[in-house]
Amino acid sequence: MVFDASQFAGLNNAPGMSNSINSIWFRVDSAPSFDPHFLFGGARITHYKTTRGPDGLSPVFAENVGPNAVTVYDGALAFGAVYQPGISPQPFAETITLTRPFFYSPSQGNVLVDITFWQRSDWQ
Repeated sequence: MVFDASQFAGLNNAPGMSNSINSIWFRVDSAPSFDPHFLFGGARITHYKTTRGPDGLSPVFAENVGPNAVTVYDGALAFGAVYQPGISPQPFAETITLTRPFFYSPSQGNVLVDITFWQRSDWQ
């Protein structure tokens, strides 16, 4: 996923902001056919600064990333959400607290987030 630098414009000028990304928040996008709940025995999240835009990614992953990979999370992860009918947009339901901050300034380009999961099992 690539997030445009304009989404982080407040980092440069907001009082008390440290220019670090310390967590990722998710919400259900639309009514799913089931409430997604998963447990991953392994997950890795890597952030990059990139010149590529959200709609300008290359199909070759290596052409999208900069030389500045930062692994911000590496470990097991429980991930899930419950759809709440009648609420739009859905509230943020899942937070991943990063184990390493990603220091970033919007003048450095866009942010590419690479999330890799393995050892998935359904969370009951």
